[in-house]
This record gives sequence, structure tokens and C-alpha cells, in this order.
Amino acid sequence: MLNPRPLCPCGSGKQINKCCLPSVRGYWRTGCDITPRPPKTDYANPKCFLAVTKDCSQKISREHFVSEGVLEEIDYIVGVEGLPWIPPGEQKPVSTPNLTAHVLCRRHNSALSPLDSTGAQFFRTIKNLSSSNYDGRENVLAFNGRDIERWMLKTMYGMLASKLLQARFGMRIGADIDSMCVDLLYDRVPFVPGRGLFIRTEIGHTVATERSITVQPVTNNVEQTISGICFNMVGFDFLLTTCKTNAEKSAFRPGYIVFAWRKRFKVIHLFWTDPGPHPIVFFINRK
Repeated sequence: MLNPRPLCPCGSGKQINKCCLPSVRGYWRTGCDITPRPPKTDYANPKCFLAVTKDCSQKISREHFVSEGVLEEIDYIVGVEGLPWIPPGEQKPVSTPNLTAHVLCRRHNSALSPLDSTGAQFFRTIKNLSSSNYDGRENVLAFNGRDIERWMLKTMYGMLASKLLQARFGMRIGADIDSMCVDLLYDRVPFVPGRGLFIRTEIGHTVATERSITVQPVTNNVEQTISGICFNMVGFDFLLTTCKTNAEKSAFRPGYIVFAWRKRFKVIHLFWTDPGPHPIVFFINRK
């Protein structure tokens, strides 16, 4: 649920946005640079989902659909739902080496690795801060929000390229990664309110934290297109939309995700360059 701005966890008694957060804000203003190093190769590897950039290497790499760093946070075994070989409503353990495909050339795989690192760190932070047993010293952790969106977008593109996403059981989704998709990934598209990251904030919703991650596409059955992807990370629901959307009971591009206990709380600060507003999402742990 949404909550007024909380006091800073440093103990100053000031609101969090007027205390420690401004000191870390500038560092996170610039997102990850994911452009391959020059010179441009002028080669389009047909097996790379970024072939449209014509900046590929000859060799293809083995890429994890979900970043390997994230999978390592789930003890190397992940409970997976929604893949083509798993019936609806069922969840089966899948070994992480089986969650790979050859969908990126080595050049692009290397260039996009900072997004994988960011995604793994974000997942680890949610897992740690939402646990009542976490005793880490950090009270405020900051991320560039666009990098989180681009990590989710990269995951979606990889699963599309490998034909792992499905509109419904037995109906796989196939789509080309065109220049518009590339512009979204490289952050070259103007800001549009309602296109980007949402987090579920339904009042009274209980989050059942589990060491798993679930990925599901958001499809338009009328136009037979994909318009986003849903991530459930250790019980928390995130939605990334690639077109303008009004997601009910959700906060768009939150500025702060607060995990609160009786006498203490931890904060994830997501930095955005758009004008906002960027609401606070407040999760209360009653244990």
C-alpha cells in the first residue's frame, strides 16, 4: 500500500527524501552503458536477437533467460511456471543450466552484462530486505530505475527470441526484435506516462515470500501482440509494460520501496529522470 514519506532510517528524524537520499541520488543518475565498444562491426548475426543493430560478433554465446546472478540467489534451482512444457497452475523445479539458449552474440552478451549485474543485485536486495531475519547494515540502497526496466526488457527479448513465452498453454509467442525494441532497450525513446515499471500495491494483499522467480508475458489477444512482462520475485509482483497502460492496484515507477517492521525499516530508492510523481510503496512485516 502507499504511505506518506517515512522518516529517514539514519535516525535524524527528518523525512527520507530530505535527509540521506539526496546524497546518493546523483550517483545513480546515469544508467548502465550497454553499447558495444567501437568500432562498429557492421555485421548482423542471424542468431542474435540484436542483429538489427548490425553490430554483432561472429560467435554466438549461451545466454540465461533470467540473469545467472538472479538464479544463484535461488540456490541454483528455480521453481518455474508458465513455460511451454509446464501445464497451467503447476510449478516444477528446473536446473538453471536448462534455462539457457543461444540468442545473443558474444559481443552483445558482454555489452549487456551490466544489466544482468544490476538485475541480480536488485533481486538480492528484495530478497534480503523483505526477510525478517536480515541483519545487514545498509538502511538505504539505491538503483537506477531505468536499468531495472531494461534488465526486465532484456529478459523478455531473450525469452521471445527463444520462443519460450506463450499467450496460453500450448500457444507460443513469436516476435521479431525490431529497431523500436532496440530503442527501448537503449533508452532512446521519450518518456510516456504509464509505460514502464509497475509494482503491485493492493491493500490487504499478503506477500508469500518464496525463493523463486516467475516470468509471464502480458498479451493482447485481439491484436496478437505482447505488451509487457510480469515478474514475481520472491513473492513481489512487478509489471513491465512496453506501451501505455493503466495497471490497477499498482504504483507506476515507485521512488521508494519500504520494508517495515515494528521499530525499523529498510528502503530501496529507485532513481528516475522523468518528472514523476514517484510514489512510495510500503510493505509491512508483522512478524
